[in-house]
Amino acid sequence: MLINFLTRLFTFFSYFPILKDFFKFFYFRGLRKIKTHYLNNPNIVDIILTSSLKSKNFIYGHSDFNFLIIVHNNYHPKKALNEFRDFVAGHLDLRLTVKTDYIPILTRSELNTDVIKSFLIRNSYKDQIRWQSILKNKNYTFNLRKQDYFATSYSAFQNLDYYLLKEGNHHHRRSKVKNVARSLKSLSKIYPQDFFLTAKWSKVIKKELLSPFYGKIFPHQFSRETWKILANKPKANSSEKVNTLPYFNLPSHFLKSLYQINELEFIDDISLTPSLIQKDEHSLTGKVFLDLHFNHKLTLKNNFAMALKLERKIKELESIELKIRIRYTTDKLYTLQNINCLYPFPLEPLFRLKNTFSLKQREYHFDIQKDYIIRASIHFLITQFMRFRSLEQKTDLIGSKFIKSLNLMYKYYLLVTYLETQKFSLAYNEQEIRKCLTPQFSNISASSEVTEQDWLIIKSQLLYLLKKIRNQLIKFDPNLKALRF
Repeated sequence: MLINFLTRLFTFFSYFPILKDFFKFFYFRGLRKIKTHYLNNPNIVDIILTSSLKSKNFIYGHSDFNFLIIVHNNYHPKKALNEFRDFVAGHLDLRLTVKTDYIPILTRSELNTDVIKSFLIRNSYKDQIRWQSILKNKNYTFNLRKQDYFATSYSAFQNLDYYLLKEGNHHHRRSKVKNVARSLKSLSKIYPQDFFLTAKWSKVIKKELLSPFYGKIFPHQFSRETWKILANKPKANSSEKVNTLPYFNLPSHFLKSLYQINELEFIDDISLTPSLIQKDEHSLTGKVFLDLHFNHKLTLKNNFAMALKLERKIKELESIELKIRIRYTTDKLYTLQNINCLYPFPLEPLFRLKNTFSLKQREYHFDIQKDYIIRASIHFLITQFMRFRSLEQKTDLIGSKFIKSLNLMYKYYLLVTYLETQKFSLAYNEQEIRKCLTPQFSNISASSEVTEQDWLIIKSQLLYLLKKIRNQLIKFDPNLKALRF
């Protein structure tokens, strides 16, 4: 409670320029503590500060220190990470200035792996990145290479999804603006013909980051200017109408309401994708993922106001059997994300080709290349590896329904089988899916809550499948042998 109160107090006073020197002294005092404590530690190669203190976006009293820890190859990274977190927890000034929920930690050999370097700099849109060593008098310099573009574009799309495109994105205002702005700057560098950043948008971003009150006075200006970039008028429509019907049954009132929404002038299409696991392959249950394809008419004043109310209207269609997850997109974003495999799960585009239904009866043509799937699979492997290694919490699966864990394990299994056979085949029935995994799950129902004991078995299954994914991907990148699970 005290830490939360002090954090809010720090954030409030950080906007007063007269206190900048005090906060700066407070922050650097923490860095000196870390250096003094770890300077002669035989297990630590270096502790690297990845926050850019010279950036205009770094505000003393508001921003956190982010670190990357490097350990010797013969020392267990998780042990070093737990020791570092315990050290931070024992000092009030460090608890207020250091972000501890996610701290990347690598061995020396892992750091030298190209795909891990790409992962580490995935959130930057600059051509050159410099990080400061805490224990040594030197800087680490990373130059953005062509092979890093996938990691940066992937990260940009995930941040856009999380902070803007998905339903219920009620994030801290400054964090939302900063992450969306960084994502669009990355995408404009990689896809300059698709993302043109306007002068007005840049001015709004600057005002949002300089003042905590600007967003309260003009709550929708940032979103409107951002959608003007995302939903600009497309040059050509790559889809065509076809006479197709969904292979699954949908409630009539559900479809009727969606067809009415689909007639709005600022919506080009609504596409429906069922969740991976279904009780009956012909009836839609569990979750359905709705993609609302906006067009350039969205940013007209009346249309934008109407769009803000759509989420609540659609969520009213939910039932006990069917939950709805909403995502906002455009034809341009949807095409780029599918062609380049920029979903969290690398086989998602293949799944959508088979299972997504368009209310406008469109067929979206995606030429998904095998090389792109392999590239996305390698990045997926690194993401999951770093998640197991660096996240503070045990997992959000504990306490959730087992169906969520089953879904994740089945995704791992699908990727293993695809890499082994180069074929993408699905089992839609829950019982068939269970046969693909360890029989230890046979007594756990899909609706049961995952206990800590269940999690130990789930974790073992996930790590087993993750190692199989790594062993297949080593064929394409031998350096992946360096990953230690």
